[in-house]
Amino acid sequence: MPAPAPSEDGLIRWLRVLVATSVLAPAVVFVAAAWLDYRQTLELASSIVERTSRIADAHAQKAVDTSSLLIARIDDVLGARTAADLRADQPAVHDRLARIVGSLPPAQSAWVLDDEGRLVASSRRLVGDPDAERADRDLLDAHRLSSTPLVVTGLLRGMTGAEVYTVSRRREVDGRFAGVVGVSLQPSYLDDFYRELAREHAGLAVLLYRADGAVIMRRPDEPGAPRSLPASSAWLRVLASHGVGTVQSVTTADGVRRLATVQQVGGYPLYIATSLSYDAIEHDWLAKSLVTLGFAIAAMLALGAASWMALRAARSEGAATREWKREAARRETVEKALRESQRMEAIGQLTGGVAHDFNNLLMIVNGNVQILRKRLGTSEHDRQLAAIGNAIARGATLTRHLLAFSRRQALQPRTIDLLELMPGLCELLSHSLRENIRLDCNVEPDTWPVKADPAELELALLNIAVNARDAMPAGGTLTISTRNATVDDLLGLAGEMSGEFVLIALHDTGTGVPPEALNRVFDPFFTTKPPGKGTGLGLSQVYGFSRQSGGTVTLQSPPGRGTTVTLWLPRSTDEPPAVARTATRSHGAQGGHVLVVEDDAGVAYVLGEILEQLGFAVTMTTSGLEALERLEAGAAVDLVLTDVVMTGHLNGLQLARTVRSRYPRIAVLVMTGYAAEIARIAAEGFTVLTKPFDATTLAEAIARKIAREGDVVGQ
Repeated sequence: MPAPAPSEDGLIRWLRVLVATSVLAPAVVFVAAAWLDYRQTLELASSIVERTSRIADAHAQKAVDTSSLLIARIDDVLGARTAADLRADQPAVHDRLARIVGSLPPAQSAWVLDDEGRLVASSRRLVGDPDAERADRDLLDAHRLSSTPLVVTGLLRGMTGAEVYTVSRRREVDGRFAGVVGVSLQPSYLDDFYRELAREHAGLAVLLYRADGAVIMRRPDEPGAPRSLPASSAWLRVLASHGVGTVQSVTTADGVRRLATVQQVGGYPLYIATSLSYDAIEHDWLAKSLVTLGFAIAAMLALGAASWMALRAARSEGAATREWKREAARRETVEKALRESQRMEAIGQLTGGVAHDFNNLLMIVNGNVQILRKRLGTSEHDRQLAAIGNAIARGATLTRHLLAFSRRQALQPRTIDLLELMPGLCELLSHSLRENIRLDCNVEPDTWPVKADPAELELALLNIAVNARDAMPAGGTLTISTRNATVDDLLGLAGEMSGEFVLIALHDTGTGVPPEALNRVFDPFFTTKPPGKGTGLGLSQVYGFSRQSGGTVTLQSPPGRGTTVTLWLPRSTDEPPAVARTATRSHGAQGGHVLVVEDDAGVAYVLGEILEQLGFAVTMTTSGLEALERLEAGAAVDLVLTDVVMTGHLNGLQLARTVRSRYPRIAVLVMTGYAAEIARIAAEGFTVLTKPFDATTLAEAIARKIAREGDVVGQ
């Protein structure tokens, strides 16, 4: 089974990690490579120091060994002769010393001192006054007080005035100190060689010194440096710590940290220190690291650019995907709204058709009840007739709710001032609640007027209050509040709505609506109440009324926090009309001829009986064409009472138009049980009677119409 594809957020996170890795990985590799290279550079520096030390040591040892052999040959020539003997045989000794020195090119001269430091013999010249030429006292003391086989001096000025290095040895005659035999070496012999060594590597230094700290030679030269190392010198500490022969880190008196090694020159008390400064080592390492850094930066930029481009592409694709999802959600919402609209349209057509036939049935039952009541003239059957009347009223209300849900109810909207209306409505609603339910009404002082049908608004609030009452069997609080709002506050429920609204919110502390029922609470005939406790049309009326009024209704029911139903009604910019009350006048029967056009026999019979009881002459027809034929035949008719929905080629509205245009003296009343037609018919100036209506309503309508008091009458 293939692994599931990573989510969009997961992919973005991985690409971010990749971008960070593309930067960090080369950096880590560079640091690791630089560290390894530094170790290798130190190892290479150690090998350079060791190799240079061996070369310098070999050269120094060769120079000392050669000088030692030369001194040994001179000793053989001198034998056991005293200083006086040598002075007596000075020319021969001079010649012999000159030949010995000539065999060693680096040697500048050979010489002999007596025990007082006076020059006895020299290879360069014959000695004059011995008291005038005395050697350095330190040199003499070095041999007098020590049995050191050889003493090497640093660069000094000889008896001839030239700067030389000297190698000398103690001379004994008959076991007593008899002076010194020495060889002066040319400075270039050591100086040139060590200078070349120092040039091979930047930061390389060579130091030749004695065990007592006397400096014999240093390269590179340090002008003004002392001829003797201080007791705290790092080079003397190496000797004291027995660190001769190992590569180690030392810090010299000038504060420079060096990688160094110290070697003893043969068995002599001479030491040669070879060192390489860490500055030079790190400079070489840094030069190589910069090259590595260049490659690392190039790799970093390449990987970072590729990763960043991939991240941008992923973000773009993610944004496109999110936009596609939003568009899909919008389309799904539109499709859902379309399906809902189609469903509502289908329900509306069904309820409209049912309402028409049902209202005709109610009209028949209601009319016959009125006929029986008048014919019986007694109170013997009042209870039964009243029960039938109540059933008719409930049936009419049921039809009204169905029409409201399908938005086919004939509304009469007007501007309503809630500040004036709500106190009375709250008083009315309080009578629909039990004593254990408290009603709080909070109408904000700045609440805008609304545009709605007052009767339907009253019915909607009553339906919500009844539901709240049933949801609080143990008592509670119902809070009604108002506030102003814009369509933006409606979030995703606005649809085609726009503008400003007034919110009427009813919140109860009851049991709430189950989550699985939230999407169906406004469906007709859906109810969460037990059988016999509700028709499921209360909230349907609320929904239809609010939508038909140009607003909507929302319901929230968080678990354990009761239910809030909020009506959204459009704001009205018109001034609320002044409340005017007119007394209803009673119109008695004045006689006349009424032409009734009704294709339902039962309704026609009832209308005929009622009209006759009212004192009218009645002519019955079942179609619009038949009615026109009677009028054209000269029938004396005062009023035409016609149904709207009829079979045949001419419906009731077309008949009414024809009668009004051809016979303007004849009054026309239109009746219908199909509420969707009422507004359109009334807009054309016809008086409309809504089925079912009673005899009183019919009598008043006829009287007003005949008296030219045309107005729309409905129930």
